[in-house]
Amino acid sequence: MLIDALVAHFTRGRQRFDENARLALQGRSIPALLDELMRDPYLKLAPPKSTGREYYGHAYLKKVLALGKKHRAKPADLIRAATIFTALSVVDALNRFVLPKTKIHQLIISGGGAHNPLLLAQLSAVLSGIEILPSAHFGIPEDAKEAFAFALLAYESFHQRPSNLPSATGAKSSAILGKISYAPPQ
Repeated sequence: MLIDALVAHFTRGRQRFDENARLALQGRSIPALLDELMRDPYLKLAPPKSTGREYYGHAYLKKVLALGKKHRAKPADLIRAATIFTALSVVDALNRFVLPKTKIHQLIISGGGAHNPLLLAQLSAVLSGIEILPSAHFGIPEDAKEAFAFALLAYESFHQRPSNLPSATGAKSSAILGKISYAPPQ
């Protein structure tokens, strides 16, 4: 999300993502900038948690652009920093919340980041011993995870089965999600 927002900002909307990490690979690493990004308080929050544009949206983009000015970062430098930050935030979450409790052998990735070679290289370099696999390896195309998830939720709702996971979401109890609405008879 942050990488895409930076790309759209710097290309004035002509590009929506960093195809093959071309822009990030042109940038230089700025460790002090990355250190500041990794101090984001959200990273320290324990699960269950979920976020999106309400946190990493326009206001966060402005914060990153200000950090870029502070560190005299060029556009490609900031895109590189966002890419490495994305990888390191995943690694941080695994080290902080998952690996102390259980050993994992595979990390399944999906979404746009699954097509970003710099992001994948960073994950592979830091997570030695953990196989990084695209969701397509399991029959779910990387770019269709949300469509697949909503189809699965609809299927469960149709069969009147709860499809939330209170231990992951923080909900008080299991619930049937969504509503089935039938078209009126003609």
